[in-house]
Amino acid sequence: MPDRYELETVPGLEEFTVAELGRALGDSAQAEPTPKPGNVSVAYRGGPETLLELRTPIAAYAVLRFEVPRPLALLGHQHLTRLLSALSAVMSLHPAGSFGSFHVSAAGRDSPTLRRLRSAISDAMALADSPDAGDLLIRVRRPILPPSSGFEVSVRLSPRPLATRPWRVCDLPGALNACVAHVIASLTEPDPEDVFLNLACGSGTILAGAARR
Repeated sequence: MPDRYELETVPGLEEFTVAELGRALGDSAQAEPTPKPGNVSVAYRGGPETLLELRTPIAAYAVLRFEVPRPLALLGHQHLTRLLSALSAVMSLHPAGSFGSFHVSAAGRDSPTLRRLRSAISDAMALADSPDAGDLLIRVRRPILPPSSGFEVSVRLSPRPLATRPWRVCDLPGALNACVAHVIASLTEPDPEDVFLNLACGSGTILAGAARR
């Protein structure tokens, strides 16, 4: 079980993310923006499947806190077992074969310690270690919430960001971020009987967001 969840959002849309989470989970989750722009912390003990249905966040993460002085301690049996268990739990949320690689995002990711950690993850999870991007994204950093001691490891809950909509089959340069489009569409309070005119619609992201909304 993670210590908390984290929702990454477009800076400025934090309140919309909190509102959507409230509609989805009611009083079972408590969410509030963190001091880091574009970030919402979520206290929630239920299953994370509902978080994968949210449309305002860019991505959702499970956050594990480790009271260790340096990342080297993450290689200890107890901490490594907990981390690998969390990775397995995230992978189990999706069909087999959804994850073929992983990426560790951390300061000094090429240090001997983090190379050992990456090797341990690769061996245990049978995933390729990707230098730039991976299906399973793992972030190692100092905590962004007090207390500031120890380290946090956050694991993205999906092989692709939530902002990557399944209906988008190509990347149109300059296309509006789908999370922003969702908020724009939601603010219009669309009704099934409405008729929309989207001049210079480009990739049609707002129309697609309105249709789903």
